Amino acid sequence: MIPDLDGERRKILASYLGPDSWNNWGDGHTIAGQFQERVEEYGLTLTKASTDREGGWQLIYGMLKSGELVICADTCPELVKAIPTRLHDPKKPGDILKTPGDHADDVVDAFLYAIYSVVTASDVRKPAQIRIAEATKNLDPTSAYLQYRRIVVDALQEEEDVPSKYT
Repeated sequence: MIPDLDGERRKILASYLGPDSWNNWGDGHTIAGQFQERVEEYGLTLTKASTDREGGWQLIYGMLKSGELVICADTCPELVKAIPTRLHDPKKPGDILKTPGDHADDVVDAFLYAIYSVVTASDVRKPAQIRIAEATKNLDPTSAYLQYRRIVVDALQEEEDVPSKYT
């Protein structure tokens, strides 16, 4: 993990793996399942990434154009270098040309899948920390606390299958 500005470790809110990682290759295990066993002790939960390339690039273009998404050179230097090297795919108008084996291609694909997966994830699949941040944005302290409590109770109920009570 990368240390934050104050020297503390950053908290990872979401981890995504490509859909192929969830395939069972005949031995009764998936790559995602095996990986999940190794990372859950660190509080990480893996989610299947969305792989709609055209929809993802259209979303990212709109977010960059509106200023909703900003990419900083000091925290994402590889991405800042990779984006200008990408070309439109003439066969798929909303997509960029896939270049297997090109490091820059992997960099922009990872960015695409992460952003698109977080933005399009259903409320149930988003990590509780993200749901809390979205639900409490611009609320007064009392309303924010009530939303926080509802989401925490829901998250615990999802994990334990215990009937939810909002008290």
